[in-house]
Parts: sequence; structure tokens; C-alpha cells
Amino acid sequence: LGFARDIGQAWSIGTEIWFYLLVPFLVLVRSNLLAILIVGSLTLRIWMEMHGLNVYFFFPTQLPLFVIGMLAQRHSLGIAIGKPFVPVFCLGVALSGAVVFGSVGELDQRFKWVLYIIIALTMGELFRWTKHSRLDRIIGELSYPIYITHMVLLTILTVFAKRIHVEVGGEALLAVTIIVSWLFFLTVDQPIGRWRQRFAANALTV
Repeated sequence: LGFARDIGQAWSIGTEIWFYLLVPFLVLVRSNLLAILIVGSLTLRIWMEMHGLNVYFFFPTQLPLFVIGMLAQRHSLGIAIGKPFVPVFCLGVALSGAVVFGSVGELDQRFKWVLYIIIALTMGELFRWTKHSRLDRIIGELSYPIYITHMVLLTILTVFAKRIHVEVGGEALLAVTIIVSWLFFLTVDQPIGRWRQRFAANALTV
């Protein structure tokens, strides 16, 4: 329980649950209406910020990030342009944006949205390009365990390092986080995934 305060990023679970509840309905909505939904949500976000209200934990103001991902999947640049160089071009643009604009957490609000736009324009094609890659699937499977465990592991390593009078570097944290996340995937995520598939298969045969 002492480490519970260090899982601050867990606030996003509630936001994700809301999105998963809405997805079955959103996938039926046409793209132009989804675009209108994005504009409406951004307008609400701007209005709330102008009035000093907290938008960070409010799902309707976070919805555009999810819906933009849906539009990116529907309207890949590779499909629209049909040129073989598009995936490499998208990768270059995404990497350049990450290098030029740096960490999202340290960006000015205006530049943060520029980075989001770059990601939105490229991720559809990058997904289409890598969706059959085993490495990409492994990275995807580990991404959420890494996200949800890294702060707790940082706290544990920091406490341990102080006791033996050493400093914890980013490389050590990364290595430990990847190992713990992989174990979490093998012992929790995979078994639950297999159970869910069996449950779905049994439900279909009833």
C-alpha cells in the first residue's frame, strides 16, 4: 500500500474503460461524424481550460486522442497515396517529430499538439506496415506492463539503492522494468488472454 501513490499513471485505466465501452458504437460511426466529435471535444477542452477547470482526468476532453487513432487506422496514407515509399516516409516524419519536439511532458502546449498531429498522420501507415511483425507484437504486449509498473519499480530501486549507497541509472530501471513486464505478461496477461478466448469460443457454441 505504501507504493500505491507511485502508480499515479493508473488514473488512465478509468479513461480506457470508458473508451472500451464506447468502441462498439464508435466503430459504426462515419468518419466525418467522428471528425465532428473530435472538434466538439477539443472545443469543450479549450472552454474548460479558459475557465480554469481540470481537463486532464475528464474523459470527454481526452476522447480526441482515441478517436484520432480510429481515423488513422481507417485512412492510412499508404492506402490513400499508394506509393511504396510511404511507410519509410512516415517513419522518418515520426522519428523527426520525436527528435525535434522532444518529450511530450516538457513541451509547450502548442508544440505538444503539433507532435500529436504528426503521430496521427503517420501511425495508421506505420501500423499497417508493422502489423505482421513479431517484434512489433512483442513491443505492443510489453508496452502496458511497462507503463503501469515503471514508477513502482523506480521507487523500489531507489529505496534499495539508498540502502547500499549507489545511484539508480535509467539503464538499470529500463532493464528491470522490461524483465518485470515480461514476467507479468507471461504469468498474468497470457493466462487471462487464453481464458478469455476459451470463454468467447464456448459462448459462440452455446
